[in-house]
Amino acid sequence: MSHSTLCSQLFEDTTQGKYRRDRPLPADIDDRLAKLSFAGFTGIVTGYDGMLEDLQVAHILAQATRLKFIRALEQVMGIPVSKLNLHCVSNVCFMQLSTHLSFDEGEAYLSPTKEILERVWHAVNNCGLPLGQTTVPPGVATNEAGYVPYDMAIPDGIREYDFVPVVGEAAWCPCRPVVRQDGEEHTVYKAPFEGVNRIPALMLHLNPYFVVMHAYGVLVKDRESPVTIPEHVREQADLIKKIGERIHSVAHTWSVSQAALREKKAAEKTH
Repeated sequence: MSHSTLCSQLFEDTTQGKYRRDRPLPADIDDRLAKLSFAGFTGIVTGYDGMLEDLQVAHILAQATRLKFIRALEQVMGIPVSKLNLHCVSNVCFMQLSTHLSFDEGEAYLSPTKEILERVWHAVNNCGLPLGQTTVPPGVATNEAGYVPYDMAIPDGIREYDFVPVVGEAAWCPCRPVVRQDGEEHTVYKAPFEGVNRIPALMLHLNPYFVVMHAYGVLVKDRESPVTIPEHVREQADLIKKIGERIHSVAHTWSVSQAALREKKAAEKTH
């Protein structure tokens, strides 16, 4: 079975499902992730073998994500209300424990390429459509908000991501390297993670929408002291912020509409 065929089977209907915070991860998630990875059962950043190291299944967009942002993502991804499943395989990956902790604490994030980010930016502003399209073609299905399914613009699959440490005293410590294993070889990458210390791009199965939402939260996080990111991902960071702000605007609109609906129902009960 080819890798592309396997990916299409694993991605089939995995993004949609009744959203519940207490839903456990699927029992076969380890096996599915191992099959999606070029390197099998290894951490995406360190490359360390899961049989020897403490690997965890890490969510890209956290399970604790606020409901209004879930609803905003459903809208711009063309998913029906209450159908986004954060346990889908395109929102999880293998990470070594220390990497997972840093990822969850906002000390690092993943960045899509500029080309993918430009496609996402266009999609969130144009009903989920691919570049060059601004009007939904006749007969194309949309969700309640008028967005087409996300894979019309950005199909599921394997694509390139950068792992980005956010370097600073209150984030990824400047003295902390990234150590990657490739077979018997170990390579050490040091801050500022440029030039010979630039961390190689990762080929991952993750959905860019989940990646962008996590990255946006990291980039706008309030910090006690200054932080820096590598020069080669700064243009992408600006795009991530624009996309994140757009999705947050959608979330705010949803929150306001829900508040108005609650007030209307309360008023109806008093009459």
